[in-house]
Amino acid sequence: MAGPAAAEVKSASATHFEAESKSVVPADPATSYAMLIRIGEWWNPAHSYSGEAARLSVRAEPGGCFCESLPSGGFVEHGRVILTARLAR
Repeated sequence: MAGPAAAEVKSASATHFEAESKSVVPADPATSYAMLIRIGEWWNPAHSYSGEAARLSVRAEPGGCFCESLPSGGFVEHGRVILTARLAR
């Protein structure tokens, strides 16, 4: 599911930038949602602390953690879920 990433810079200043990225996913919304939350199956392990994508997880609820378990037994939070919505076509 993962592929090359590219984003267009929409605006920039000395204190921030705004980027926009669009992708076409050749799957229905239910399949896309299911894969999105199984992040350890498709995330590039080079973009993790442990180097192991299988250590990543997402709790799909408001306040849920996008977290990574570390080989040392610790954890790191990469992000926090603010909204989940299963969209019907």
